[in-house]
Amino acid sequence: MKYPAALLCFVLGAAAPAAFAGGFSVAPLGAELGAKTKAASFTVTNGGKEPLSFQVAVRKWTQDAQGNDAFEENTKDLVVFPRQFEVPAGGKRIVRVGIEGAPPANEAAYRVFIEELPPPLSASQGRKGTVAVVGRFALPVFIVPTGAKSKLAIDSVTAKGGTYSVKLSNGGASRVRMASVAAGAKDTEAPLTNPYLLAGTSREVSGPLGAACKPGAKVKVVATADGGQKAEKELVLPPDACRN
Repeated sequence: MKYPAALLCFVLGAAAPAAFAGGFSVAPLGAELGAKTKAASFTVTNGGKEPLSFQVAVRKWTQDAQGNDAFEENTKDLVVFPRQFEVPAGGKRIVRVGIEGAPPANEAAYRVFIEELPPPLSASQGRKGTVAVVGRFALPVFIVPTGAKSKLAIDSVTAKGGTYSVKLSNGGASRVRMASVAAGAKDTEAPLTNPYLLAGTSREVSGPLGAACKPGAKVKVVATADGGQKAEKELVLPPDACRN
C-alpha cells in the first residue's frame, strides 16, 4: 500500500532535536546506515506531565517522475524496536533501527514514523477501535552503499511571465539535499518545499526573475546543495520572460 506525501506530516532531516507543543521530542532527526554503521537509535523524550503512548512504522521512501514523494509500507528492510511503547512523564525511551546484510548498490531511503497516540476513547467518546495520531515525526533513514555519491545537475531552464523554471536532476547513487536555487539576485530564490532529490530522480522548481528582469539579458541559474555541491546553467531571457 502506498501513502501519498500529502497525507503525512514531516520533519525534514535536521540534526537538532525538535518538539511538538504537546511536550515530546525526538533526537536526532535522521540516520545514515551502511556497511560500517548497521544500527542507529532515536531518543524520544516526554517533557510533559502525563505518560504518552507511541507506535512506530517504517515506510520505503521513493519519488516519482515529477519528484513527488511516495511511501510504501515496509517491514523487512529495516529492523525497528520497539514498535509500541510508553514514555512516562519526564522520561525517555530509545528506539533502535538496524539493517542486516550488505547495503544495496544504490542508496535506499526510508522514513521511520514515530507517532504519538491519544488515550483510548471511552464508549461515550467515540467508536471502539478508532485510532488517531496526535503528533508524528517522520525521520529520514538512508542505507548508503560504500562510496556512493550524489550528482546534481540542471537539465533545463526556461523563463516566461516573470518566472523561471528549472529541471533539477540527481544522476548519482546517493540523495541530494538542496540548499538554494536562484537566478542571480536574492529576490530570485525559488521556494524549496521539498529539499530532497533521491538517487536517480528529478524535479522542476520555479522562482521569480526579480526586479532586474530584462529581455535579452543573460542570467545564470545556480542550484546549491548542502555540502556545497553546485550546478549552473545560463539562459538568455526571451522577449516574454518578464512581467508586462
